Amino acid sequence: MPLVLHDAISPPGFISNLKYLSVYEDQESALKQAREIIINAYDSKSKETEEERKRKEQDKLFLMGAGAFLLWAFTK
Repeated sequence: MPLVLHDAISPPGFISNLKYLSVYEDQESALKQAREIIINAYDSKSKETEEERKRKEQDKLFLMGAGAFLLWAFTK
């Protein structure tokens, strides 16, 4: 996320359509907002990673159960 440090500076063309924080207006507020954005993004990614790990574990348990059932079925 771009941080604009001076009111006479604007983001260059290739990033001009991105949201940015104006640090020159209120530094403390802008930096708090940047911190919140970063922490929320990290928490969201961590949650996704944990959900993915749980899903993979459930898939593994299902496959082990299905394999055990098939082994039992073929031995009868």
